[in-house]
Amino acid sequence: MAESLVIFDFYPPNALMSLQLLLTIKSVGNKELQRGAHFCKKFSDQGLTLVDAVGLGLMVEFKIKHCWSTDRHLGLTGVPLVIHQTE
Repeated sequence: MAESLVIFDFYPPNALMSLQLLLTIKSVGNKELQRGAHFCKKFSDQGLTLVDAVGLGLMVEFKIKHCWSTDRHLGLTGVPLVIHQTE
């Protein structure tokens, strides 16, 4: 099993270097994968991927108040998606 999980969709390396000033990169280990598996089971009717489920767990663990995502799955635990906010 992987010690960590890092996902880069479309960011070129120079953009990633700029993003590192704004983001914190967290390692994902067994604990996070287990929590992700829990969310996959809890929301089994939603077609949740393990990556989405691990993200839900991290948002709960770190008490994230807003999520910057267009993926509706990341709002399943009640964390509001920034795209839905009016301010």
